[in-house]
Amino acid sequence: MKTWRQHNFREGVRYRVKKALTSPTSQFAEGDRVTFMESSYSRYDSSSGFMFRDEKTGEIKTWFLHDDEDDRSGEFFEEERA
Repeated sequence: MKTWRQHNFREGVRYRVKKALTSPTSQFAEGDRVTFMESSYSRYDSSSGFMFRDEKTGEIKTWFLHDDEDDRSGEFFEEERA
């Protein structure tokens, strides 16, 4: 199920990680380049997941945001313009 959250990520668009962050299943290093794939929602965990593919390694990485957390995506991710 897609997330209920409004967000600025666009499928197929590449983002640069501005600041290192760790989620329960993934680590994002500053400077990583990742392509946004999709969002999902877990009622069980009350959280949204944002899935990215690491451009260098091909690894799928997920950033989680709980329902009670503010959207801080702009602090961590910056869209790369061609």
